Amino acid sequence: MDRITKTFMFCAAVIAGLSAVSCVKETASVRNGVSGIILSPDFSRPVYVKSVDRTPEYENTIRDVWVIPLDNAGNVLADGGASRARYFSGQDITALEDGKYMIEVQLGTPDEVLFIANTGNSTLFSATNVNKDFVKAQSMKVASESELVPQNTGIIMSGSWTSNGSGTIGEIPMKRAVSKVNLILRTGAGLGAKQEAFAVQSVQVMNVPNMLYYYRYPSEFYPGNGVPVYPPVNESFVPVDYPAVETEDTPVTELWPDLEWMSSASGLSGRLVTADGIGKDEFWWYLPENGRGTGTASDQRYKSSTDMMPAGQAGYCTFIRIKGFYKSGELATAVTYDVYLGENNTDDYNIIRNTDYTVTVTIEGIDRMDTRINAGLEDGGFEAINYIDYTDNASPWMVVAADDNGQVNSSNMVLPSGWNVPAKKDMMLAWAYPAVDKQVFAGAYFWLSETSADNPLIRWFVNMGVGEIKPAQANETYSLCGVKYVTTGFRYPYVQGGKGGSNVIVSRDSNGGVKSEYLRTAKTSTVNGVEWDWSVDGTPRHTEVDASNIVSAKFEVGPLATDPDFQKRVPWDDAARYCSDMGEGWRLPTQRELMLIFVMNDYLKEGLLPSTTQQHPGDETQQHVFYWSATEDKTQEDSESYAWSVCFCHGDDAEHSLITGKVEGYMKSGTNYVRCVKDIYD
Repeated sequence: MDRITKTFMFCAAVIAGLSAVSCVKETASVRNGVSGIILSPDFSRPVYVKSVDRTPEYENTIRDVWVIPLDNAGNVLADGGASRARYFSGQDITALEDGKYMIEVQLGTPDEVLFIANTGNSTLFSATNVNKDFVKAQSMKVASESELVPQNTGIIMSGSWTSNGSGTIGEIPMKRAVSKVNLILRTGAGLGAKQEAFAVQSVQVMNVPNMLYYYRYPSEFYPGNGVPVYPPVNESFVPVDYPAVETEDTPVTELWPDLEWMSSASGLSGRLVTADGIGKDEFWWYLPENGRGTGTASDQRYKSSTDMMPAGQAGYCTFIRIKGFYKSGELATAVTYDVYLGENNTDDYNIIRNTDYTVTVTIEGIDRMDTRINAGLEDGGFEAINYIDYTDNASPWMVVAADDNGQVNSSNMVLPSGWNVPAKKDMMLAWAYPAVDKQVFAGAYFWLSETSADNPLIRWFVNMGVGEIKPAQANETYSLCGVKYVTTGFRYPYVQGGKGGSNVIVSRDSNGGVKSEYLRTAKTSTVNGVEWDWSVDGTPRHTEVDASNIVSAKFEVGPLATDPDFQKRVPWDDAARYCSDMGEGWRLPTQRELMLIFVMNDYLKEGLLPSTTQQHPGDETQQHVFYWSATEDKTQEDSESYAWSVCFCHGDDAEHSLITGKVEGYMKSGTNYVRCVKDIYD
């Protein structure tokens, strides 16, 4: 049998490091079937010290290596009945001056060679019936983090070479079978100014796989498109939780001694995270790979929702649990934040081998956590991937652009690839924040995606001159605009506390959000040359085209009416009077605010009720359909006698569910329902 000589250069890919040194490709010469294998680990950087502590050199160590030559059928090559798979350790591995390692091996004429380092097991792949599938199926049990980085061997690594017919082999990049997760914990820059603070008590990695595969092909890193999740969900896969890293610094009752503490805080400690947006705490862990796939969340606020996770994987996705105490005013509250890991901060739940994840968590409030994830993938050099940086500004829910091809009927609504015909809520949002190009949008009618529920020949449209939304015959000709939905970033507006967390809608906060010129950010504004205090005087008299038709940067939507007389339809004057009589700054919402409430209604803790045949708490009944705004309708000849209203008609009422989302002017002497709003100023 002819034998070829190959020199192998192994570049051991490092998973921890601010940067990576690329491996220089060197080609081996052919001599008597002996191959020289060179291994070249990289360097690491200082990290937070905890119970499992390994020096940077340890991550770069190769103490043993299996070399497994395979034929074109994926079976191990044999020589005289003996397997050519070879285990190297001790003096068989030569350390070179440049931090690389070299071994020499006789390979025969392989089609593929697999390399697995630091198993510490000299019989693992010694059988003559070893094949590719056998190698891929081998795994080790993991009961703790220390088993991933044992004292006597290095980190498990693997690599491969496939024949190109040249008879020579260059460097072999070695991929570590583990990942490294670095947590940077800080607070938002605005906390100090608000006299708020956060003290971390502990951090803990949860749902860690209890097994690790020695070898994985790069084409099988990411589940989906025929690649299964891994480890597979069976009786052998039992996730474990790493021990919590306790900060054990200062008793929390001493951090803020002026506060009265619950008994549950007695004996607990925490470390104050500097509230300047600069100071930080750092933690790190080694993790087994965990390919759980992709979920459906489009915003980081919902990544922890089990409904958004890949089907059947909720109990197996890895996350970091941060516990601490949040101080706001005279109150300090025990809080827990769960940060689910993955390739991004929205829908990916994969922990990929040989990847350095830096997760930056910025505590912005008692119920708000911003996350940034950078993934460093080692292929001859780290590639930093910035998925999102929340600490700078914000993202909208969507962007909108007008088509300049003139008016079309609804059968000719053709948009460029990636753009969608907007729905009612999309254009309500575009109207709520008048950021669109007024030269293009003002006064124009635009088709919407919805058709009438009982007649597809009737399609909805929006009048961007006044915010009116109503149906028209589909053969009418209107303008066309498109939307693109934003799937990354902390999107504004949002409901404080997440879905169902409160009745507070936030368009802008201390971290950014909707541009301030499209919002009212102060208690007072100038109305007809006079300073008007919205918190005292209520919503000023205005029409849809006046400056007072504006959205408050942060406002609360009132709960169900407390007065039984207002749990039914009332004329406009009575609705305005009811809000005024509530005091404490309650008022009727503007047209734009009411449309924004419609957009965010499903996220509110206690949203505006739709029409339904069922009786609601508080005796709100099937007539619950249109709601009043404070904005008068200037399109009417007698504008003072009309005001804008919005139909919240999502129920099973056949009469009204067909017109949900309709925005129309209505006689003030008529009757609609009322919900008041109140501005919130931080």
